[in-house]
Amino acid sequence: MFYTEKQQIDFLNKYGLVLKDKIKLDIKNTYIQCRPNKPIDFLLKTENGVVDTHMYNSPHCKICKLYLHNGGNWLKKNYRKTKYYKMMKFFGKKKINLDKIIGLCDSIKKGYLRKPYQYEHVIVLMKPLAMTRYDREVSLLSPEIFSGHHRAAALLALKKNYIDIIVAEDNRPGTHMCYGKIHKFCKKQ
Repeated sequence: MFYTEKQQIDFLNKYGLVLKDKIKLDIKNTYIQCRPNKPIDFLLKTENGVVDTHMYNSPHCKICKLYLHNGGNWLKKNYRKTKYYKMMKFFGKKKINLDKIIGLCDSIKKGYLRKPYQYEHVIVLMKPLAMTRYDREVSLLSPEIFSGHHRAAALLALKKNYIDIIVAEDNRPGTHMCYGKIHKFCKKQ
């Protein structure tokens, strides 16, 4: 959690990103982060077999909707049937604390960016990091959510689509290096 604007800027710097703008955006038009080495296309197919990487079609959004529609007890009993569970298993995560997702949804109901969360903006890129940083040939689907997938999912599930976001830009294009797990998802094999 960022308690100050400086912590928010430090987070961007750690990933080699710079704050470009703060705008209001319809997050229905955002996409999940491109991960060319570990795509989750099998979880993003629509009824007619088309892969839709919009945030509203993400496992993150679907689990928030399931919680809001059916409640926490139902979600805990049926978690292993969800696309979110399949995604977490695919990424090698064994234990997920569903209470965190439930708590996030309940918190977002009370307001996005309310104190003490006023610096917890969803962060988007206008070009996928896999494209700019790693020179990968990927679809230009933007804005791409870089940070805040769960917050965006909860907001979409609650039909709070127009939100204040941060637009960041890659400050280290072509370097083929990044902090954290995004590196292994994007570097050329």
